[in-house]
Amino acid sequence: MATVATGVTGSGGLYPVDLAFSPVSPLIFGREVSDALVAQVRRGGAIVELLPCPAAATTAPAALAAALAQQHAEVLAGAVLTQSARPGTPVYYGPRLSAIDPRSGMVVSGTPETGVASAAAVLLARRCGMACDCYGPCSDSKVVDAQFGYERALNALLGLSAAPRLLSGIGEMQAGAASCLEALVIDDEVLNNARYALREPPWDAAALDVAAMVEGALSARGFLGTRHTRRFLHNELVTPLLSYRGGLDEWVASGYAGVVDLAAQKAADLAAAPALGLPGDALAELCDLIARAAASIGLVSYPDPRRFFED
Repeated sequence: MATVATGVTGSGGLYPVDLAFSPVSPLIFGREVSDALVAQVRRGGAIVELLPCPAAATTAPAALAAALAQQHAEVLAGAVLTQSARPGTPVYYGPRLSAIDPRSGMVVSGTPETGVASAAAVLLARRCGMACDCYGPCSDSKVVDAQFGYERALNALLGLSAAPRLLSGIGEMQAGAASCLEALVIDDEVLNNARYALREPPWDAAALDVAAMVEGALSARGFLGTRHTRRFLHNELVTPLLSYRGGLDEWVASGYAGVVDLAAQKAADLAAAPALGLPGDALAELCDLIARAAASIGLVSYPDPRRFFED
C-alpha cells in the first residue's frame, strides 16, 4: 500500500515506508519486537527506525548521562540485530528518552530535560554515522495555553540546536497523548521562529556594506530608501505565519481573544481547502489490495474505502 501511495518501489536508495521498533527499557528486545523486526527486515523494502522510550529514574537511571548511555546501547543493539538479519538495511536513531515527575512518577515531556536529551542523542547518533529523529516541540499542558507555548518553544529550540535529520512531536500535547488542529498550526509558527533563530545569517561583505550604511545614515529618506535595505528586508527578517503584529485598536476590533482564536481560524481555513486525494488508478489499486487481503482471511463484508474520499 505504501508503494502504491508513494510511487516508490524501494529501488535506487528510496523506500516507501519506515517502520519503528521499540525495545522495552531497560535493555530488553522482547520476542515480539525482535521477531517483527527480523521478519520485516528480511522481507525488505523498508527503513528501520529504532525507537527506545526509557524514562529517567524509572526504566533508566536518573542521571541524564547514564540514561543516554542506556538509550544508546538499546539503539545499537537494534542496529546489530537489523544488520545481522539483512546487511545494508537503512537504520536510523529514534531517541525518546523522557523524564518523570518525582512527585507522581508520571512521564513528562514538556520539561527541558526532553530537549537536552534530544540534542545529546543527535550528537551520539552523528558519531555513529546515523540519521536521528529526535523530539522537538512538546508539552505536558492539557490545553493550548501559555504553558503549551513556552514549553514547545524551548524544546523546539533545544531539539533543533543539534541539527537532527528529522524532528518529531509536531502537534502533540499532554505528553504525547493528544493533539488538536490548533496545536499543529501553532507548532508551524514555533518552528518558523526557531529555524530562523538557529540559521546562520549572512556576515559577508554584501551584508556589512559600509557604503550602504553611510548612505542610509546620511539620506533624508533613511535606511528604508536604500537598495541595501530593500534587498535584505525580504530575507533577513522572519515572516510570521500566525503571530499578530498589528496595533491594539485593530486587535480589539477583530474580536479575537488570543492566539488560539487565530490558530482555530487558520486551521478552519486549511481544512476547508480542497483535499488532495489520490489519482484514480492508485485508489483503485489500494482498494484491490484491501479486497485481496480481506479474501485471504475470509472477510466477506467491510466498509468500502472509497467512502472516506467521497466524504
